[in-house]
Amino acid sequence: MSEDATKARRPWGEPWLRYALSVGLFAIGVDHFVNPAPFVSIMPPYFPAATHLPLVMFTGVCEIAAAIGLNVPKTRRAAGIMLVPFFALVFLANIQHALHPELLHTPAWVAYARLPLQAVLIAWALRYAKKPSA
Repeated sequence: MSEDATKARRPWGEPWLRYALSVGLFAIGVDHFVNPAPFVSIMPPYFPAATHLPLVMFTGVCEIAAAIGLNVPKTRRAAGIMLVPFFALVFLANIQHALHPELLHTPAWVAYARLPLQAVLIAWALRYAKKPSA
């Protein structure tokens, strides 16, 4: 197949959108280990306090793994599938942050504006969760 034909079949924005998502996931994942306190502070209170730091570490691992997985053709779809429920679960922490923006010394409007971003991230992940067209 010619290079022009390959480019014509590539979805809009590829591979740059995938790289952007990967870089963001990797950076945030690393930040879970370097600076876990902000992530721990917005954990919903219905999770036992003893689980907050381990869950933050686990989500950091998930983000790093997804960042890598999105860039390996054999694992790209699995990474996209994993990210959909992952982003839905992270939404719980974002709700906690919106209800209590003082936890991160954030203006309330910023915390609330961040909520719709989760839908964008889920849609972005769904892009890679689909079976590749033949």
